[in-house]
Amino acid sequence: MNVTREYSKFAINTHFDDLPEEAIERFKIRLLDSIGVIAASMHAGGIDECVDLFGGIGGAEEATILFHGVRLPADKASLVNSMMARSFDYEPVGGEFVDGTAGAAHISGSSIPCMLAMGELVHASGKDAIAATVLGDDLATRLQQGTGFAFDKGWDNTGTFNGLGCTVLAAKLLGLNEEQCVNALGIDINTIGSTMDGVIDGVLAFKLPHGLSGMNAIMSARMAQRGFTGTKDALCGLHGYFDLFGNENSDPSTVLSNLGKRFYTDSEIKPWPSCRITHAPIQAVLELKREHGFSADDVERITVTLQQGNGSLVDFPYVPGLEIPNFNLRFLLALALSKGAVVPRYFEDEYQNDPEIVRIATKLVDVAYSADLKNLFSAEVKLDLADGRSVSTFVPQPKGNMAFDPLTHDELMQKYYTNMEYSGVVSRERADEIADAVERFEEIEDINDFVALMR
Repeated sequence: MNVTREYSKFAINTHFDDLPEEAIERFKIRLLDSIGVIAASMHAGGIDECVDLFGGIGGAEEATILFHGVRLPADKASLVNSMMARSFDYEPVGGEFVDGTAGAAHISGSSIPCMLAMGELVHASGKDAIAATVLGDDLATRLQQGTGFAFDKGWDNTGTFNGLGCTVLAAKLLGLNEEQCVNALGIDINTIGSTMDGVIDGVLAFKLPHGLSGMNAIMSARMAQRGFTGTKDALCGLHGYFDLFGNENSDPSTVLSNLGKRFYTDSEIKPWPSCRITHAPIQAVLELKREHGFSADDVERITVTLQQGNGSLVDFPYVPGLEIPNFNLRFLLALALSKGAVVPRYFEDEYQNDPEIVRIATKLVDVAYSADLKNLFSAEVKLDLADGRSVSTFVPQPKGNMAFDPLTHDELMQKYYTNMEYSGVVSRERADEIADAVERFEEIEDINDFVALMR
């Protein structure tokens, strides 16, 4: 059986009316959240430089860099918008498993910008855009499940299965047939890759795999539309996706299991702009601070216990002036303790150099590891207080998972409006217009009308 052909046939022949209501509602939540995150990140590290670079190169004005108003070829607009979505590590995450738990994935940050760029290019309807995104995300999430991804593999999954999912999305919006979709995936398999060193080194290049996934997907689909051929089974061929990125525990059957009965996607909305591994510790500190009412001066030691081997992305000494502070656990806990909040504006130099933040981050935080913690994202936090007391709490699953502990509607909207305000360019009235348009997205006749609200 050619698995790539079977999924392509399913994707090409599945339409908006075939989708369950849950998949549509989750799409809207992820779209709204992504737009807010993109707005907040419009001047994040490296973004203005990329807008200047690609704007200077120019090209066909097919799609929009959101909130900047610059129009570029669709693939380049998708690239920059996706890099904005990734900038604060604040976009939807957690590709879901069959039982509702979440894995390490950041799918929406590639697919939502890809959908908007492709939607502008082909003047797609809201219904068609929803269907294409849900189907692309479904494939990406199935590949995440089947691969058995782990951080120590060395490659960043945002640059691998995201690309193949976005290729289905782009193929669907271009109206490709089954054979062309197979070819598009067979082209795109030649473009995927990445390294986790971008995250570990804390450099701006960590945003690139996200953006290149959508950019290369659009290129691959457009090449296939013009007759360019690709490998015959990009997913399960001799040297297809599972051979290149899988291991002894990989299960290619996940690609076609319960096809059409369940549509998988990102299942978590982040309460805080940081690596998901840091969320349970942040939540624990905020909960203990609220419960006991102490100040930062009352705390002498913060001890965080994570799952064994789970600190490679977040457990580093703190040095003020970090280019990418989203992954430094010590800095993030200092914000939680000192400011009682972790939001993008606290990543600015003013707060990174704040004496209280520096004191907490450099002197008070200890990180330990335990094999007894089974959940990748769980954590235990103990605070030793100056009066001799110790208080502690265990967070088995951080807030934000749609199945177990979702953000409330009010919390979702508060995050959205806070991000829109932080952008400095979006009025509350315009933010309301965008939110209303997301709510009735399936009624939109042309995505260009929707994107016009963000120019």
